[in-house]
Amino acid sequence: MGGVLLCIDCFLSTLVCLPLRFARACFKLMGNLQNGRVSLGREHVSDLFYVFVILTSFLLINHINISFIYHFIRSQRTFEFYVFFGILQICDKLCSSFGLDITETCREHIPRFGPLRALVDFMLCSVYVCFHAVILFAHVVTLNVAINAQDQSLLKILIMNNVSELKGSAFMMFSKIKPRLFQVVAADIVERFQLLIFLAMIFIQNLTDLNWEYNSEWLQGALQTSLLFLGIECLVDWVKHGFISKHNHLRPAVYAQYTELLTGDVISYRAQGTCLGCKNDAPMTIPRRLGFLSMPYVCLCFGLFQSLLSTSLT
Repeated sequence: MGGVLLCIDCFLSTLVCLPLRFARACFKLMGNLQNGRVSLGREHVSDLFYVFVILTSFLLINHINISFIYHFIRSQRTFEFYVFFGILQICDKLCSSFGLDITETCREHIPRFGPLRALVDFMLCSVYVCFHAVILFAHVVTLNVAINAQDQSLLKILIMNNVSELKGSAFMMFSKIKPRLFQVVAADIVERFQLLIFLAMIFIQNLTDLNWEYNSEWLQGALQTSLLFLGIECLVDWVKHGFISKHNHLRPAVYAQYTELLTGDVISYRAQGTCLGCKNDAPMTIPRRLGFLSMPYVCLCFGLFQSLLSTSLT
């Protein structure tokens, strides 16, 4: 649970604190221009870079036919739906692995290179965030279609796909157990956060489709389905780590060491400042540790807010 709260903290830091740091960087830039200087500190350049990447990615998403993706997913048969969901999971893991490296590399290199190289790096990072956000949107739509299906067969398929994770990871034998096991733990943390935010988006979207007029029966069914998904996810992870610990002769104390490691990162991050006054590397310490990049999720939330706003105005 603590790891999920760290992901939520990183997500809210990007959603809430980053715009405030962007405003501070803009004021700093205007002050420097008045004094005849154009240079900015490294942390201010990072804030400007991240905000412009998110805005550019959001503008790119607006040019994608989202309704086509939605109707394409709804039109799939049961087996095709299962295969498509597996492809989305693989693409999401690849994007997560690739995204943190590319954004960090671009952010580090932009102050050192000329305008042309900086523009190429910026566009590359923006295209990545846009692509990852589209993958996440397709994931949300797939889950939404499965939850709202009349016969619940698609929902059962997604649950069985989650349980099948045991086959690939329960009997893992690691040569360097602690670093490899921490990667598995971090991936599980990100998966739980992802499921939470997806279910929240589906819940809000369904309420909007009902014009926020719902009865107790609908609310009870929605909560039962959400708790079923979360419960099975936690149960599968619990069984998986139980078998991994058994086959690698681990004691439960190793997970306490991971908790202490993440706690140390939080203490170090908080000691370096608040969300408006932190060193350049502080905000990326925990995402780098967990392999979690929040910018695609922020773009996804912007897309949801835009959809809700357009629906309420029509």
